[in-house]
Amino acid sequence: MPTLHHIALSVRSAGASIQFYKRLGFTEVVVWHAPDGTLSIHQLMNSSDVILELFAYAHNTHQPQAQPAIGNDLETVGVKHIGLSVDNLDEFHAVALSWGEPTDIVMGRTGFRYCFIKDPDGNWVEIVEDKRNLVPGMAVVDMSSS
Repeated sequence: MPTLHHIALSVRSAGASIQFYKRLGFTEVVVWHAPDGTLSIHQLMNSSDVILELFAYAHNTHQPQAQPAIGNDLETVGVKHIGLSVDNLDEFHAVALSWGEPTDIVMGRTGFRYCFIKDPDGNWVEIVEDKRNLVPGMAVVDMSSS
């Protein structure tokens, strides 16, 4: 079966994005620079072997309109955010307060606690503390009536 290999993001500044994602546990493992200087590709990996592939063009095209609040466009088809997990969300949230403005911690409708932060390009990154012990192939858990 296929497994998640990487997530690709086009970014305005490779340096700013690399610094941001390093704080989330990623390390740069591969870099490629176009001979003409028009593009650099940076691959960052975390301890779960998830790769973020950052495309930094010398001349970016327009950036999508920033979403001021998470969840205000969930009815629009497309990618909404990157989700990363931590063992202790309260501890992470306390540290993230020094980086900017994480959202409040809430209990999600599907049974895990989370908060959001924005990367340097305005992409939402969801940080979750998931204690559900889900296993592939198990019966579907319907959280609708919880």
